[in-house]
Amino acid sequence: MPTKMGSMAYVSAALLPAMATVSCYPVASGKSRDLGFALGGKPRVTGTSILGQVGVVCDIPPSRHYLTLTLERRTSEGRWDEQASVRETAIPGDEGDPLIVQVLAPCEPGLWRVGAYVIGLLHGKEFEFSDSSYERVVSKRECR
Repeated sequence: MPTKMGSMAYVSAALLPAMATVSCYPVASGKSRDLGFALGGKPRVTGTSILGQVGVVCDIPPSRHYLTLTLERRTSEGRWDEQASVRETAIPGDEGDPLIVQVLAPCEPGLWRVGAYVIGLLHGKEFEFSDSSYERVVSKRECR
């Protein structure tokens, strides 16, 4: 299977079953795109890093698709502060060829979530979508 490369991003159909689809965003002609947060729908600790991952599937490939994936940590003031981001411009495939995108940030204790923001063009109509994953508390003990 060919891969679609982006900074810190890759495609892997093997990871799709672990993905929890949390949203569909509608676009032209009644078609939709599925964007699912993987890894149980929330960030995962990988030793010295926090990992966020999404999978995107398109039933009709758009002519333009820009995805920004972020890892965000809640501040003591209650706002979400971006800790890392990756941008991907590859066009997602169908269920047999999903676009899997990952982002990594240094592990720090606190409340974390993954954010996704998509803009694109399908049949001459622009669409926009944003969503965030479930939150996850990361303890000091988890960050090695």
